[in-house]
Amino acid sequence: MDKIGTRQICATFMGCFLGAGFVSGQELWQYFGCFGIQGIAGLFAACFILTSLGIILLLTAGMSGTGEMDRVVMPVELPWLRTAIGAVQITFMFGIYTVMASGAGTLIENLTGSHTARIVGSAIFCALVTAVSLGGVEAVVKTFGRVVPVLVTLTIVTALIVIMKNGIGRIAVSPKAASNPLLGSWGIAAANFTSYNFFCAIGALAPLGLANESKKPAIRGVIAGGVILFIIGLCLVFAMHSGSAATETELPILTLAEMVHPVFSWICAIFLLGAMFGAAMSVFTPVPRYFCRFACIEKHRMVFSSLLGVAAWAASQLGFGSLIGVLYPIYGYIAFAVIALLIINFIKRVQTDSRSR
Repeated sequence: MDKIGTRQICATFMGCFLGAGFVSGQELWQYFGCFGIQGIAGLFAACFILTSLGIILLLTAGMSGTGEMDRVVMPVELPWLRTAIGAVQITFMFGIYTVMASGAGTLIENLTGSHTARIVGSAIFCALVTAVSLGGVEAVVKTFGRVVPVLVTLTIVTALIVIMKNGIGRIAVSPKAASNPLLGSWGIAAANFTSYNFFCAIGALAPLGLANESKKPAIRGVIAGGVILFIIGLCLVFAMHSGSAATETELPILTLAEMVHPVFSWICAIFLLGAMFGAAMSVFTPVPRYFCRFACIEKHRMVFSSLLGVAAWAASQLGFGSLIGVLYPIYGYIAFAVIALLIINFIKRVQTDSRSR
């Protein structure tokens, strides 16, 4: 693939995590906001670890010479283990794609007040993602490069205006903190958040490790992305505590924007939809590519991708908040093993490079 600069890597890194859950506020509230001050500590830890893992992933991909998601995490060549890891990654990515489609439908329903619009909107969303994703990782990078900077600015401005209008109230633990048995405490929530977010980003980020001969653009881009993610998360958590009514909705960012001005809500909605689109592409693009190693699927790639899109649309009707509360924690625990393998592979590659020098 063509060389990618620091800004593009930064935008792509952030875009993999912003998506439907992070910027919408729903994910941030369930994992951090409801735990009060301790949740903010958890957010800092999560962003720091995500940044570290992002650097490790891109450097490992560069040293190993592969951007394939099931190969870059493998410290040894065990076909059965690689197949198992690939299967879990593909299943999870499809699950995240479903969440994005559900989030897009929820957003459209909030704007129009029509449940029918939600169904039709999520179907159009899946059709567009399927079509554009055929362009590969380059299409993902371009989408994030255009949408992420504007969305980041809008999100931070919205949060700060709400905070200035309402002030920052007492950052207390919410009753919702104990409502999800899959998370339990702020520490477990932070670890789980880090695990599943990174897991679903491997497929989109790994190829970027092959884009440049120099390591500096990758390291700078990921660090900048990690810092900005924390700033966005912190602003949104404070804003949701300030405008607590937002936490009762499926898309808190739209409620916060409505507190600023109704027109601002529509502007945020448009760019949030763009972020959902980019995030859906980042997790869906590697899925057909993974299966195209089989000749029969490679021959009918468009048909196969379309069938996956239809399946994601059908599953997305289960509900945005419900999908986040169940799918994300489950895959977060599974992803710990994959992250451990990646770190082992990274250490092994560094040691090999040191000996060769």
